[in-house]
Amino acid sequence: MDDEYITWFEELFQSTECIDIIGVCRFFDDDGNTDYMIKCGDVLLKSYEKVREILENHNHEFGNRDKSEV
Repeated sequence: MDDEYITWFEELFQSTECIDIIGVCRFFDDDGNTDYMIKCGDVLLKSYEKVREILENHNHEFGNRDKSEV
C-alpha cells in the first residue's frame, strides 16, 4: 500500500519534496503572503482522500472515533 500511495503522489505532484510542490522554502513570500498554505491544504486533502481509498480497496475497517465513547 505504501508503494501504491507514493507512486500516486509522485505522479500527481511530480515530487515528494515540499519545495518542489509549493514552490517556496519559507513561510512568507516577499509581500508577506502565505499562498503556500492553500497549496499545502490541497495536497493534504488529496492525500487523505487517497489514503482512505487505498485502505478501503484493501478492506481496511475504520473504527469508530466518536469522542463520547472515549
